[in-house]
Amino acid sequence: MDDLKNSTSALQGTDLGLYRLDELSEQLRQVVKNMKAGQFSAVLDANFGFQIIYVQRIEDTEGKPLESVAEEIQELLYT
Repeated sequence: MDDLKNSTSALQGTDLGLYRLDELSEQLRQVVKNMKAGQFSAVLDANFGFQIIYVQRIEDTEGKPLESVAEEIQELLYT
């Protein structure tokens, strides 16, 4: 076990940041939507390998009115 722990090929956990549910694959969405902050998922056999999901925190935010983000959208589309 120590060899695996010290191996340069050992995988490390990755903080993927914040995601909205609609940004996740259907498989991940089905698991994450019922989780609470501080929970780990069971091991998932996903298309991109085995995954364990940890929900660190949940932020419930409201959408912004179009008028307040119109310039930002135009800039993103322009670039």
